[in-house]
Amino acid sequence: MRQEHKLTSKRMIEFLSILGIIPFYFELFDHLLHLNTQFEYETRFRNFSFIYGSLIISFLSGMHWQKLINAENIKLLYLPMIPVILVWLSFLFTPEFFFKIIIIIGLIWCLLVDLLILRELNQDWFLKLRSIVTFLAIPPLFVIFFVK
Repeated sequence: MRQEHKLTSKRMIEFLSILGIIPFYFELFDHLLHLNTQFEYETRFRNFSFIYGSLIISFLSGMHWQKLINAENIKLLYLPMIPVILVWLSFLFTPEFFFKIIIIIGLIWCLLVDLLILRELNQDWFLKLRSIVTFLAIPPLFVIFFVK
């Protein structure tokens, strides 16, 4: 019975993680398909993927922080805070292109924290999933960054 619950939880995590990639593509699809007029684009989809990315970075950093606290690894508690602080400060105080670069770097940073720092706390399937999801989320951000 317990093994069945683990399998169900794993599948749910995989499913939700894959669904979480979709919003990264909204702005790109909108731009490529020209679904909206310029006015609607400016009000509805401008930087949507990057703002969504900032929320994902905040979520991942919170997960990392919680794992470090549970592992009683106090020396590394600052690592998950670096991308969150940079993302939101860049959103508020820097030009748009810098904010976009910080989002891409922040997503890679969060993956590296999982792969290098928290490797022993994560299961192999989760690390593989995080790698796949990150590598699927970054390409539309690059395209949007260079197209617009």
